[in-house]
Amino acid sequence: GPADVNLRPTNLEITTQNLSWGKDYTFNYTIQNLGLSDTTTQWIDSLYFSLDTTLDSSDLNLTNVSFGHFEDQPMLASGQSNAFYLGSRLPDNYPTQDGYLILKTNAEADQIETDYSDNISAPIQVRIEAADVNLRVSNSANYKQLVLDGSQPVSLSFTTTNTGSDPSVDWLRPYDAVFWSTDDKFDFGPG
Repeated sequence: GPADVNLRPTNLEITTQNLSWGKDYTFNYTIQNLGLSDTTTQWIDSLYFSLDTTLDSSDLNLTNVSFGHFEDQPMLASGQSNAFYLGSRLPDNYPTQDGYLILKTNAEADQIETDYSDNISAPIQVRIEAADVNLRVSNSANYKQLVLDGSQPVSLSFTTTNTGSDPSVDWLRPYDAVFWSTDDKFDFGPG
């Protein structure tokens, strides 16, 4: 008959004290095989951020971890539990949010199981802070005196500085742009 495998995640724990978007974090959890058969193939576990305690398609997938076999030994034998200690990086450019972290084991149903109803962990309440990055432009050209008539190229120079408390982190790739306006306001014009 078919293999009797039943995977269940337990003991999900975030081990990073202060979570911030765009920063590294660590977490651990345990997977139990409650079935009577050993696992037979690799599977993927996925960690999600949710605004509520229910995992659904609107939740943000934070990371996927693939587990499989080593030299034909089962990853999880019948009745066995394994603890996993993992790290990843939260995506960047999100505002400060309160929500929940939820782990789903065998997220894509690669490992055939007799019961998928217990593949989702209990949610863990978290607060993820926005990175404190505040970019300021200084040393800008005296734009009020520029005459743009198309006959001469225009050169501008300026400095962009991060005045926030987080250092300019490697995930931040700001780009600058120059806009032409008929007044001194940054807007979409009359209308």
